[in-house]
Amino acid sequence: MKRINFRAVHMLFWTVFLISRSILLAQHADSTSHQIHLKTFVEKDNVALNEEIIYQVELSWQGELDRYTIKDVGDPIVSNLTLRGSGSSNQLITDDQGQPKSIRRVTYYFKAIEMGMAYIDGLTIEYKDNLLKKTETLLAQRISVKIGEPTASMDDEFVPGTIMLWLLLAAFFIAVIYFLVRYMQRRQVDETDEVPITLEQKYLTLLRDTIHLTSGARKEIISELKKLLNSYISEKFSIPGNVDSAIVRDRLAELNIPQDMILKIETMYSKAELASFAGEEIEISELHLFYDSIEHVLETIDKNEQEK
Repeated sequence: MKRINFRAVHMLFWTVFLISRSILLAQHADSTSHQIHLKTFVEKDNVALNEEIIYQVELSWQGELDRYTIKDVGDPIVSNLTLRGSGSSNQLITDDQGQPKSIRRVTYYFKAIEMGMAYIDGLTIEYKDNLLKKTETLLAQRISVKIGEPTASMDDEFVPGTIMLWLLLAAFFIAVIYFLVRYMQRRQVDETDEVPITLEQKYLTLLRDTIHLTSGARKEIISELKKLLNSYISEKFSIPGNVDSAIVRDRLAELNIPQDMILKIETMYSKAELASFAGEEIEISELHLFYDSIEHVLETIDKNEQEK
């Protein structure tokens, strides 16, 4: 009968233990590295009766905006306050380590009813972790605001006292009218001398003003890039109906666009189709490449047209 090597069994046990512990720690680190942080505050906790109370709800987490789905926050329960309005915004930034950080803000605007103490009760915020498929809730703390006596408004403080004040006001309005007339005259002269912009310059302006790569909606961005280039080719060559990638490729070749740039444009069309019909994800680096490619194509055509 063979003797059991207890030393080998002991080392095997510890090896299995350490591996299991490492896996559990890695899973725990992944689950905690994407926690949502909730911060609520008022911009001033001591306000006058006729001033506005601004209440901020801020949710932030490491990662992209689509990591979490935040359900409708709703309106908080308040005492001695009335809600005037609210608004929300999403922001994607880069932290000190170069990692993406998402921020969602909800802002509420209140008016006080009477002097004394006002309260904003804690909100219950529900969110879904789209990666772990879990739904969690966060609870905001109650906040108090002291409402003091109303401050004097500009209407209360302004009392026209002397003839000199009225003369100064009259001189001011005359000066405003004079400079306004001069501005309109100069603008009319500038418009007559203005050089009309080219079609390429028009679409470069549209590209830079309407397509923002930091909005987070990558599938919509690549679709908008494709539509912009289709619209340009359609207008440039007076093509009725739909414009597809084959037409774009042939027309760009006619405009003496280099083959490597045409290949990048064809890749953009392929990626847009896969994102639309197969749900393929688009990398932010790819969006920058496609954006720069369209910009370069339009600038190249504009330069070639000007040199003719």
